[in-house]
Amino acid sequence: MIDVASLQTLGPSDEPSTLIIGSGSKSSVDLYIYPRLQNSSEARFLDSTKLGRPHWPLLRKETVIILNRYLSFRMLHWIRLNRSMIAKVYHLIDDDFAAMLWDSSILLLNRAKPLQTSILQKLNYPARLGVDVHLLVSSRKLVLNHPGATLIEPIANVPRFDAAQYARRDPRHVSYLAKMHLPEHRFLRGVFSKLEDQGVPYRLTVTAQGAAAKVWDGLPSVSIVPEMDYRGYKNFRARLGASISLAPLVPSRLNEARSAAKRVEIAEQQSAGLFAHAPAYRRDDAAEELHLPMDEALWAQSLAKLMNDDGERLKLAEATNRIVRSDYAQRDFLDG
Repeated sequence: MIDVASLQTLGPSDEPSTLIIGSGSKSSVDLYIYPRLQNSSEARFLDSTKLGRPHWPLLRKETVIILNRYLSFRMLHWIRLNRSMIAKVYHLIDDDFAAMLWDSSILLLNRAKPLQTSILQKLNYPARLGVDVHLLVSSRKLVLNHPGATLIEPIANVPRFDAAQYARRDPRHVSYLAKMHLPEHRFLRGVFSKLEDQGVPYRLTVTAQGAAAKVWDGLPSVSIVPEMDYRGYKNFRARLGASISLAPLVPSRLNEARSAAKRVEIAEQQSAGLFAHAPAYRRDDAAEELHLPMDEALWAQSLAKLMNDDGERLKLAEATNRIVRSDYAQRDFLDG
């Protein structure tokens, strides 16, 4: 798979077969959209903040339009003007975007909430644009919120698990790489404080800043990496080489609708995963993964055992790799 960073920015003279319209970060494009394109070399990305008269692209007949999260009235007006050239329109709503719209405790970008809510309510999709709009959502909970939407969970074209390479890693190197998840940081602080109290050696790498970084004060075996943009975050994960990666999930309205993106990231890291027993990670073919209730003592006990069990870590890493590879192999295409 070509990395999403290689998606070319659209120029006014381009005539793409698939046009992805979004803003800023391409993380949701990377996890949900780009792996589902058959003709990825002909896809183009258009920054929606620049969708003005100098940047309106030319469209070829039967263009597929994919709207990534944010909408604007200007964007919808442009689609309506070009509806005769458009084969279909998709709109992706992922878990983070949904939370920013519906959960008042999510402050980031809440200033965009009134506009987005107004558009979603007024659009109600079909007739106003003159084209069919297919709503894509990232979790089963969001399907319940949007009857008729199509579930597309995160996928990635991860390499086959390399057991020999994995065996060379430090078995006590653990990672938690997530942005803005303060409750999970607090939970894991409790877990690793218990390991400290028990004299269990470990090496933990976390991404955090601000209040989340302060959570880890006083634990000398914790390395804190400042939060970074998605591209930097993905590159950092690829070279980290942790043996165990953590996917806790403190119950909240946001986390009820959380997708399984952490499973994909853990498979990309080729790490053994320790997952919360939560809807985001629950599935019939995950019996060989390690899913635990959110109990600090139980997580500390399981981590201590896992760091000393080479065979169990290998089994867990292989299981997550196999699940993500299977999802990618069975994917449906958006431009097919």
